[in-house]
Amino acid sequence: MEVRGKGLIQGLKIPEEGFGRKVSRNAFKQGLIIETAGPYNEVLKLLPPLTIEDELLLEGLDIIEKSVKQSFESQEEQA
Repeated sequence: MEVRGKGLIQGLKIPEEGFGRKVSRNAFKQGLIIETAGPYNEVLKLLPPLTIEDELLLEGLDIIEKSVKQSFESQEEQA
């Protein structure tokens, strides 16, 4: 994985085609919207508001972490 960006605007590049889309879908099911970018949906765009409260930011990061883990687990089950 590669992280890039400035300030709160960050991109999380996952080098596997379509994996970003899986993470985005899992996050959406938990109430968090994450856009994807890149020709293969390999970049998660993290765009929190500049005035976000610490508690909400941490909640969102927890959802992202859970979504990545769920996506890895479901991928391993398919293999």
